[in-house]
Amino acid sequence: MKGFMSVILNMGLIRKPSITEYWNTNFPSQDTVWFRNIFSRNRFQSILKNFHVVDNTTLPNRNDDNYSPTSKFQCFVDLFNQQSKQHYKPKQNLSIDESLIASKGRSSIIQYIPSKAAKFGVKLRVLAEAVSGKMKVFISDKEEFFFVHIKNGMVESPLDSYPLFSKAAQENDKPAMICSAYNKFMGGVDLTDMMTESYNDGRKTLKVWKKGCF
Repeated sequence: MKGFMSVILNMGLIRKPSITEYWNTNFPSQDTVWFRNIFSRNRFQSILKNFHVVDNTTLPNRNDDNYSPTSKFQCFVDLFNQQSKQHYKPKQNLSIDESLIASKGRSSIIQYIPSKAAKFGVKLRVLAEAVSGKMKVFISDKEEFFFVHIKNGMVESPLDSYPLFSKAAQENDKPAMICSAYNKFMGGVDLTDMMTESYNDGRKTLKVWKKGCF
């Protein structure tokens, strides 16, 4: 499995128009021997076809209260966030924004966002650092918003600790200085998108959970 994942990641570094081209030996100038040394083409495609991150027989059915449309790849996202915590501690300048995993598959978590280029896909809440582009991913199909505490980097819902107020009673004050600082470093998610696109290892598939993994 480590060999399979290494092939997937290297496909993001070495771009070719199709999977079969990585094993094509017709043109010596485009030959990539490393891929053939790890797997034969048929073996790799067989693993890719049958690849799963969870045992489907253990997942709750759609009528179960514990059912989640992200259950087929949620453990992969949790592992990603866990490893990110272990190996990297974010700095002060954090930004929260939404990102989209483009997909034409059929799933209840597919959303239509006209402001995005792809328009259809899985919407993510991304907590990213403005300097390095390191990120943490939240998957949700609800309109939820989060606050970031600048000192400790904690993320929480605004309804957890902040009282509700009436818009009619809200004073028309000038925005606090923290808004200016936040807007200045808002490009963290854009930086993350740019970096991931440079090494994109995604494969064309209608299975939404595979889009979430790759």
